[in-house]
Amino acid sequence: MTDDANKDQQEFWTGEVGRQWLAHEAELDMISIGARDGLLALADPQPGQQVLEIGCGGGGLAVELARRVLPGGSVLALDIAGPMLSAARARAAAAGLTNLTFRQADAQTAFLPEAAFDLALSHFGIMFFADPVAAFANIRRSLRPGGRLAFVCFGQADRNNWFNIPRAIAAKRFGAGPEPAPGAPGPGAFADIARVSGLMQAAGFTDCQGQAGMIDYHHPGGAAATAELSGWIGPAAFILRQAGADLAARAAVTAEIAAALGPYECADGLRLPVELNLFAARNPGPA
Repeated sequence: MTDDANKDQQEFWTGEVGRQWLAHEAELDMISIGARDGLLALADPQPGQQVLEIGCGGGGLAVELARRVLPGGSVLALDIAGPMLSAARARAAAAGLTNLTFRQADAQTAFLPEAAFDLALSHFGIMFFADPVAAFANIRRSLRPGGRLAFVCFGQADRNNWFNIPRAIAAKRFGAGPEPAPGAPGPGAFADIARVSGLMQAAGFTDCQGQAGMIDYHHPGGAAATAELSGWIGPAAFILRQAGADLAARAAVTAEIAAALGPYECADGLRLPVELNLFAARNPGPA
């Protein structure tokens, strides 16, 4: 880390939340596969390209990117949390990839090679910067003239039942706690497309575009499995941790969440509509 600009986020993802994320990573990858595929379709990585990934987590997308840029291409994947990177390195080693490098760094402040990448992208890893304009500017400087930025993040809160239903049920028992300020670092930071486009423009990007769309978060395990996952990851999990909920209280909350998710069950499990924003922009060249 080069400074403490995002120290809170580093501590957050290195602690209990990061441990639970890694423990449930396969499940999270599975339910959000539509988001990953939408990002890959937008970014369209090509053989021979040099790619920067921001917020790589456990390395699932980084491994896929490394495969897609072969032959001749490479991927540098950044994350702020050491445990995430340990898991990502193990994943890459198991895949036998040699064109993939991981680095613990904060993309807002890290020294990145100038004009080195054809493409920068992020899968739910870019909404946590203390200073988004500074972060976007630093990323832009690492892109070659004409290089592209693409990322996916959550859309409007009232169109995200993956968050809303579990949060409401946990809050009913334990209280919701303070609401984050609009645009504060976190999962909902980039819900406002016009605001985010303005941030990218302020950082020197051009051709800034954002588009909202609905996808299904699909869990083949149905409502019960989805509710159990929400007790460990997401806003309900945060409320439960803050309240110090015991196992009995946790079980009661997840049972109520499962009942509320029942209407979304279908023949292949559960499909929960979630609004996502896809963004793209281009580096015009040196400022």
